[in-house]
Amino acid sequence: MDKWHMEFEKMSPNAHQDFLESLGIPPEEVALIRQFSRQAAT
Repeated sequence: MDKWHMEFEKMSPNAHQDFLESLGIPPEEVALIRQFSRQAAT
């Protein structure tokens, strides 16, 4: 699943944000997931 998040963040960061929010994930956790996804991709 980590790879999926990395690819989603790289290809469409806004859609990734919207998707995570649509799951009801708290904003703090969304930020952590996105940060991890960006860092893992580098």
